[in-house]
Parts: sequence; C-alpha cells; structure tokens
Amino acid sequence: MTPLHTRCAVRGVCLAAALSLALSSSVEGQTQDAVNERRWFVEVSRYGKWASLAAAAGLITAAAVFDSDAQDAQQALTSFCEPDPTLCQIVGSGGDERYSSTEAEALFQESARLQARSRSFLIGGQLAIVSAGTMFLIDLLYRDGRPKNIPFTSLEIYSAPHQLGLSLPF
Repeated sequence: MTPLHTRCAVRGVCLAAALSLALSSSVEGQTQDAVNERRWFVEVSRYGKWASLAAAAGLITAAAVFDSDAQDAQQALTSFCEPDPTLCQIVGSGGDERYSSTEAEALFQESARLQARSRSFLIGGQLAIVSAGTMFLIDLLYRDGRPKNIPFTSLEIYSAPHQLGLSLPF
C-alpha cells in the first residue's frame, strides 16, 4: 500500500468516526430524566451503531486497498518470473522454502505481507458489522414509544408452515 493510500484510508476512518460522534452527541427531543432512566447499553447502542457502521466501512475499504496492492505485488512477481523462470525456482525444503532470486523472494514477501494486512482489516470490518448489527437489534428491542420508521406500513409480513410472504390489504 502506498503512503497516499494509507493516509486516505486513515483520514476516511477518522472523518467517519468524527461525523458519527458529532451527530450522536446531541440528544434531541428528550428530557434528562428520560435519558437517565434508560439502560446504559441502550443509549450506547442508539448512537454507537452509526460509529460502528462507519468504522466497518473504513476498515473494509482499507482491506480492499491492501488487497489491490497485494495483487499488484503478485503481478510484479509474475512479470519478473516470465522472462527467466530459472530466477523463480523454489529452493529449500520443509518450512525453509524460498525463491532462488532475492528480488523474487522480496516481491513474494511483500505480496504475502499485504495479503495478511488485508485479511486483518477485513476481519476487523466484519467484527464492526456484527457489532453494528447487534446495536441495531438492541435499539429495535428497547425502542421507546416512537412510531416505527417503515415507509410502507400497509405491507404485512406473514409466515406459516412452509410459507413466508408479504401481503397488501386493499
């Protein structure tokens, strides 16, 4: 990953987190007593879900950038090996296998390092998505008496044995 990609990814995550915190810091239309009566995890989930979702977007974007850079490094290794395949022979045995050329080995190590970094960011993004989903569920389960924000309230979801569907009463 180039330094520019790293800076852009870090700035994107920081900007998303800052916007989410700025939006979540204001509690509109609620009295202080109503806020104090709620359980702490409900209040955290009400606003934390957006920060978690923004973090997931940033982490998955960073994973995609690292994966792209890893593919570029792998392509550079393939381009290096095409003219003279003898430079890319694997020497050693067991756990001590490596390329015969130090340049080919360096390209392979760079690709493996970037791939591992991409995998780490992707796992972090997945954990952030699970966290956001959990907070969405907590917010749904502990919602106060406000009306649901469903644009098509006339649609009804039904389920019966071996059936699942939507109905629209006329």
